Amino acid sequence: MAEKRTPRRFVVKKARGRQYKERQAARVNRRLGGDGSGHGASVNPFTNKFLKSRSHPTVQKELDFYNSPQGADFKRDYELKTTNALGRPRKFFKYKKRKDGGEG
Repeated sequence: MAEKRTPRRFVVKKARGRQYKERQAARVNRRLGGDGSGHGASVNPFTNKFLKSRSHPTVQKELDFYNSPQGADFKRDYELKTTNALGRPRKFFKYKKRKDGGEG
């Protein structure tokens, strides 16, 4: 009986190893707006959903920015959604663009 060969795709994937995963993580971080400090974005700019759960120890930093004077323009255009459509607390907060254009 012939010896069973390992499919090429598994060999290539294994060869990529750790460096491949690190490059992938860096690529995703750049796409999500990482600033090069090794700390990724806290909010996905495409979905406006927080990447950290409400129980994460540093989620308060994003909330502090939202409520600060530096975040006033952003706060005028976006509202912070802490509950879902049924009124239950969200595990991950989300920013939602205001329909009224931020006035009022």
